Formats: sequence, structure tokens, C-alpha cells
Amino acid sequence: MDFSAFSNDNFDVKTWVNDVFSGPEATGADSKENYSSQLVMKLQLFIQEVNNSLKETSQQVLQNLPRVVRDAESIKHAVEHLQSEMKAVKGDVERVERNTAQSMQMLLSIDRLKSRMQIASKALQEADNWTTLSVDVDEVFQTGDFLAIAAKLQGMQQSLKILVDIPDYKDRCQHLEHLKNRLETLLSPNLIAAINNNVVDSAQMYVGIFKDIERLDEVRKYYHKCHKVYLLQKWKDSVESDVDSTLVNCLSLYYDMLLSHWHTQMKWCSQVFPDLSIFELLCSLLTDTLESMEPAVATCIGRALKQQENRLAFLIEIKQVVERFSRSLSLAIKMHNPSHHQAKYIKLLTSAIQSPLITYVKKYAAYEEKRLISLLDTVPLQSEDQSDAIRLLSDSVVKVFVFLDEANNNCLQFTNGFGYRSLSRALTTFFGRYIDKVKSCIVLWKESLKFADVSNHLANDWTFLQHALHVIQIAGDIVLKTESLDQTLGNSCVESLNRLRYAKKDEEIIDSVIHSMENICFDNNDAIAVTNVVGEISDERGGSLLQDVQQMQTKLCETVCKIAFDVFFVEIKKQIGRASCRERV
Repeated sequence: MDFSAFSNDNFDVKTWVNDVFSGPEATGADSKENYSSQLVMKLQLFIQEVNNSLKETSQQVLQNLPRVVRDAESIKHAVEHLQSEMKAVKGDVERVERNTAQSMQMLLSIDRLKSRMQIASKALQEADNWTTLSVDVDEVFQTGDFLAIAAKLQGMQQSLKILVDIPDYKDRCQHLEHLKNRLETLLSPNLIAAINNNVVDSAQMYVGIFKDIERLDEVRKYYHKCHKVYLLQKWKDSVESDVDSTLVNCLSLYYDMLLSHWHTQMKWCSQVFPDLSIFELLCSLLTDTLESMEPAVATCIGRALKQQENRLAFLIEIKQVVERFSRSLSLAIKMHNPSHHQAKYIKLLTSAIQSPLITYVKKYAAYEEKRLISLLDTVPLQSEDQSDAIRLLSDSVVKVFVFLDEANNNCLQFTNGFGYRSLSRALTTFFGRYIDKVKSCIVLWKESLKFADVSNHLANDWTFLQHALHVIQIAGDIVLKTESLDQTLGNSCVESLNRLRYAKKDEEIIDSVIHSMENICFDNNDAIAVTNVVGEISDERGGSLLQDVQQMQTKLCETVCKIAFDVFFVEIKKQIGRASCRERV
């Protein structure tokens, strides 16, 4: 029988009895009375055993109690004795400290004197070593053994660190720098050759020598200069040799070469320059190279632009090449996981890549306006035949809004959506010219009607009325398409700004910097203006990018309706006149 339940602090008699009588043993018993009598008997036996155990334990405790008391007394006496001994030791320590304080001060003074004598001895040794090395260094220079020369200079360098307080310290520093310059003059041709030919073993040896003589920054300068000259010559050869090649192709190939050079040099530099920041070294190299290209990319774009019929399409191609290079370089940079404090190098590099486009991006509206007006001039709007004139006017609406859809795409591709403010001004100028042409066509059509002659010679001819209705339909079509275009422009503008905000918030620092052409090509005033435009568009009052255009179209509709009413009333007057003549007859 399990008696463990009785030791539980939350023991409950009723619960225990119910559990016992609901168990399988109680169920299988002949009667509850027999089973309960068995339980009572078992409990009585268990109680008897517990009582016997308690009795035995009590007797043992009583027997051991005197011994425990004696042990406690012994421990008390031992503690008191230990306490008295500790007090005695404390007194001895205090007495020794009082008696030996003067001796300790003397020992400390002797120790300081010993340290000074050691420093003086070391200074004398280093002075002697400096003298010896100074005498030997000229002979070592004559041997041309770079490693031996570097070892001598390193020893002189160590000696000079000890001889800081000597009177001729500055003269010795100048002498040492002169010797380092001599060694650098001997080493530099070999170092440059190793850098130009990407020879790892030789470059490692020379870099180690420069590191020993504390001239590692000079190695950085040599590397930077060598590769800058190489990359600039590559660009010059590409521009001069590929005369028949387009600038887009030439620039694309050069950017591919720069990207390949980045990967190659990242691997080579990691073997040769373990003590330098390779990422900063290569970022500075590419930045300086892109800023020093001759002829400059902006100059090449300006020259090529003069030969282009569709200048905006050409600039969009150039921007696509630049952005493709930026994205590829971004992936290459992320492979090396640069830290946040290195973002300034990435920003300078991005500025160098995209700066040639700044001038042209800011002139986007002028390029778009010129493109639209030139396309508008190709759209025929006038004809001597009245039906053809109306048909041409109707066809022009479709063509014009195709041009405008292209303008929306150009704005997204060339300015990443930041040029909608300037695009709206270009569209206002374009619509003004187009609406003026439409008005002129309608006025010419009205004059061709010759209302006075029509009433006499064109009885039962409703063609003019049909033309008037068609003109009204054309004006309404222009209004509806303009509203749809305005909605499209507004949505694109809002999406562009939201996409930029999302990128700045959620993208990694490298992505937000390397892709942020908007930060380079647009200043704070432009950003504020675009934000205000987006706020007006998103407002419940419903802002518009084509507000001035809508006012022009309102005047156009008024003109069209007036002319159409004139045509309507001519036909009505004719019919009324005919009816009056019949009544008289």
C-alpha cells in the first residue's frame, strides 16, 4: 500500500478515501466492508510502525544530546582562542609596520634609482648602437641589400625612440628620414614594377620593408598612383581608338573593366596589404579615377549629345549604363560587408559615378519640352477638305497622348520620379501650343463654313452639324485623356517618393547610398518641392500636376461649344425659314 500521499502538505482525507475506493483493488473486492476493514488494519499497522520509529529516534536523540553539548563547548573555546591569537598577530603586524616604515621608503628609493640607472644604461647602449649603425649604414647601402638596409634603419629607428631627450634629437630624426628616402628611392622602381605586374611575392616583400621603416602610407600612394595611371590610360585609349563606337558602348565597356578591376584588385590587395583597409583603398582609387578622367564623361556626353536627334533617349541610355554599373558595384561592395563608418567612401564613389549626369538631369524639363514640341510639329492638323480636317484633328489626340505617355516613362527612367514637378511645366507649355493649334484649326473650319452661303446653297445638308458634334467630341476626348494622364502622373509621383522613403528606411546603408541618385542630382529644395506636390496630390481636395492645362482646356471647350452652337443655329434658322415659306404658299 502506497503511504506517500500522507506526507503531502496538501493532504485531504476525503480525497484520499475517494481515490482508494475508486481504485481497481476496491472494484475487484467481494464487498466494500471487507475492503474497508483491510484498509483500517493496514493503517493501524502503519501507525504502529511510525510510533515505534519515533520512539527509537527520540531515544537516540536523548542519548546523543550530552555529546553534542560537549562538542559545542569545545568549539566555543577554540573560537575564543583563535580570536585572541588573531589580535596578537594584528598587534605584531602593526608593530612591524611602525618599525620598518623607514626601511621600506629606502627600498622604494633604491628601486627607483635602479630603474633610472637601467634607463640610462639602455640609453647609452642605444646611443652607442645609433653610432654603430650610422657608421655601418653607408656600407650596407653600397651592397644594395634591401633587407639589410631596412634592418639597419629599423635598429636606428628603435634607438631614436629611446634618445628622445638628447640635444641633437631633431638632427638625428632628419638624418634618419634622409636615409629612409634613400632606401625608398632604391625600392620604388621595384615596388612599382611589382604593383603594375601584380606580382604578389615581390610586392609582399617590399610592403614589409616599408612597414618596418614606418612608410606604409607611401606604399598606399604608390599603389594609388600606379593604378590610377593605368585606368586613366585605359579610358583614353578606349575613347581615341574606338572612334566609330558609340559613347554608350564605350562607357559600358569601360565600366565593365572597372568592375573587373575591382574584383581582381580586391583579391590581390588582401594578400599584399594585410595592414591596410582594402575597401577604403579601392573606393578612393575608383573615386579619384572617375573624377580625373580625360576627356571627362560629362564632356563626352556633351559632344555626343550634339549629334543626337533624340537627345533625351540618348541620355536615358547613358543613365541606364551608369545605374547598371552602380548596381553591380553595390553587389561587389556588399560582398565585403563594409561598416557604417565607411559609408562616406561609398557616397563619394557614387557621386563620382553619377555626377556627369547631374547637369542633364536638372535640364530634363527642357529636353522633354523640346522633344514634345518637335513631335507636335510632325502631326498634321490642317486640310482644305473639311472632313479631312476634322479627321486629322481627331487623329492628333491619339498621337499627342502617346507622346505624353512616353514623357511619363521618360520622367520615371531619367529622374526616378523626382522630375514630375519640372515635367508639369514642360507639359503646360506643350499643351498650350497644342491647344492653340486646335483652336486655329477649329476657327479655320468655322470660317470655311461661310454661313451666309450655306443657308442658300446647302439645303437638307446636315454634314456641318455632324462636324460640329465631332468637334465637341474631340474637345471632350482631350479633357478626359488629360484627366487620366493627370491621375497617372500623380500616382507615379507618389509611388516614386514612397519607394524612396521605403528604401531609406528599410534598405541596408550600402543600398541606400549607392542607389540614391536623387540625393546627388536633387538638392533639398527640390526634395521639399516634390514632397509638397505629393502632399497636394494625396490631399482629399485632390491636387493636380496639370492644373494650368485644365484651365486651358476649359477655355478650349468654351470656344468649341460656341462655334458648335453657331453651326446648330444656322441649321435651325434654315429649317424655320423653309417652314415659313411653306405656310405662305
